[in-house]
Amino acid sequence: MAAVLLAIISIIASLIARPKKSTQKKKTQKNIIDGYSFIPISQSLEIKAVQQKHIGNYKCVVREGGNGKIRQSLEVPLQIAPTTASSNATPVTFILQPRPQTNVKLGKTIVLECLATGSPRPQIKWLRDSLPLNEDGKRIRRIGVEGSSLIIEKAEQSDSGVYICEASNGNDSKDISATVTVLVPPGISKKPLNKITQETSDVEFDCEINSESNPKPLINWYKNGEKLIPSEYFVVDSGKLRILGLVKDDQGIYQCIADNEAGSIQSSAQLIVDSAGIKFI
Repeated sequence: MAAVLLAIISIIASLIARPKKSTQKKKTQKNIIDGYSFIPISQSLEIKAVQQKHIGNYKCVVREGGNGKIRQSLEVPLQIAPTTASSNATPVTFILQPRPQTNVKLGKTIVLECLATGSPRPQIKWLRDSLPLNEDGKRIRRIGVEGSSLIIEKAEQSDSGVYICEASNGNDSKDISATVTVLVPPGISKKPLNKITQETSDVEFDCEINSESNPKPLINWYKNGEKLIPSEYFVVDSGKLRILGLVKDDQGIYQCIADNEAGSIQSSAQLIVDSAGIKFI
C-alpha cells in the first residue's frame, strides 16, 4: 500500500475475528498505540497525516481467546508514494464507507465507518432518514482519527433507519448511505392459559407476540415437547392453536415458541380433558 505524505489512510484487516477471538495490530513487531486510531468491530486502523515514520509492514493478528494461539495473520506493507507540488483543489474521495446494510441486536454496538480525503480537507456530517443526527457525545458519538466514523452503543429500536455520511469541502460534496436495522427479540403480550374442558369439544390457545419484535418471529406449537403439525384437527394460525373434537389423549402441556434473529421466547399451558361429562366453567 502506498500513501501520499500527510494524507489520511486506513488499513483494513480482512480477517474476520469470530467471537472470543482477540485482534491485535503490530508494526515491525511493536504494538500500535500512539498516533493511530483503531476502529472497533471492523478492525480498521486509521493513520492521520502519514509521515516517514509510519513506513513499515503492518500485521493484523487474530488470536484465540484465552490461550493466545495465533489463528490467522495478514501483513500490509506501507510506503510513501511520490508526490508533485500542487495547490489545486481535489475532489472528495471516500477511503472508508459504511456497509450498505447493518443488522444489530437490541442493546449491542453499531459502528458506521466513514473517512474521506480531498483538498480542502472535507468535513463530515451524519444524517438519519435525511435529518441531522442527534449526537449526544456519549451513546452516539464520533470515532476515528478525523472523528468522522460513527459509533452507537446500546442500540435502541429507534436507531433503525437510513444513515447518510455527507463529505463536503466547499468545492465538492459526496454522500454515501447505509441502512441500519435493530433486531428486537420476540416478547409475549398474551400467554396461553390452562384449560379444563370436555371430550368432543373444541379448545383454543392464544400466544400473542408483541408488535416490537423485529423481524416478525416464527411461531411453532408443541405438545409435550413434540412439534405439532398443522392439520384439520390441529388448526394453527400463527399465535393461535385450535384443537377440534377433543379426545382424552389430547391432554398435556402445550407450548408456543417464538423465534427470530434476535432471540426466542416460550410460554406453556396445561390442557385437561374430562371424560365424565362434567361441565367446567
